[in-house]
Amino acid sequence: MISMWYGSLPIAHGVGGLKDTVVEGKNGFVFDNFNSEDLKKAIGRAFEAYNGQSYLGIVENALNEDFSWDKSAQKYADLYKKIVQSREEDLK
Repeated sequence: MISMWYGSLPIAHGVGGLKDTVVEGKNGFVFDNFNSEDLKKAIGRAFEAYNGQSYLGIVENALNEDFSWDKSAQKYADLYKKIVQSREEDLK
């Protein structure tokens, strides 16, 4: 997330929170298998994007990502409201 903040595209192993954060070709580059060959392929895709026309669009996507707590808090609030409404409907 820090690299995206500065417009530096991440190359990430697709596990844990990174799997939900970095989207291949949209805001960074992901390799799933933890080995040097897959890492090398992800780096190759990053170089291809850098030398191609898609690079600036990917950088813009990364810069526009919103990882603020405001967004997460709103999602939780919406979920809680939905649960309460569902429970109220069940009690009728």
